[in-house]
Amino acid sequence: FISSSPTVLRDLFEKKEEKNKKEKNEILNLIEELKTNQKKEFPYSNYKYYEGISGVRALWLGLTYDLEKMNKGEEVLVYTGIRESYELMLGLYEEFHKKRLKRGIKYRVIYSKEEVKLAQKRKKQLSEVRFMDLKNQAEWAIVGDKLNIQYINQKTPRGFLIQDKIFVETFKQVFNQLWESAKK
Repeated sequence: FISSSPTVLRDLFEKKEEKNKKEKNEILNLIEELKTNQKKEFPYSNYKYYEGISGVRALWLGLTYDLEKMNKGEEVLVYTGIRESYELMLGLYEEFHKKRLKRGIKYRVIYSKEEVKLAQKRKKQLSEVRFMDLKNQAEWAIVGDKLNIQYINQKTPRGFLIQDKIFVETFKQVFNQLWESAKK
């Protein structure tokens, strides 16, 4: 048995240090690549289902909180149905409108032509109102980046909250087309 020169230990250590440095650089490059990919905007979709009157109320409480994310001058769009399609929610809607007004958020709504009294109230609340001959039991609304579709006048009220840019933009187009054909 013959021992090696002590410099061999130094050489082994330097090789290991070089390998660690190379691995460190590879990891740092990978981290930067992941950060770059993370910054890219991916399509984001979120769908929630609510059941029962308490579920639909919870949906609207969430939308009321979402008003905080909206800027002054933005607008909420609502397409209603027959009075029974929203009557149980009027109290909760009043809270929504108080917060909406406080934030300076506009409101455009299409009501059934029978809802002149409620429409007069809304017209005083930073709102525009139009009327159509509506017979539908479901209604829908766009609040910020979310689309709400609901009905509450059946045995089991149901609501869907959709956070999907394509759906929201499509329903905005539909609303604007209906708005143009609705009566003032």
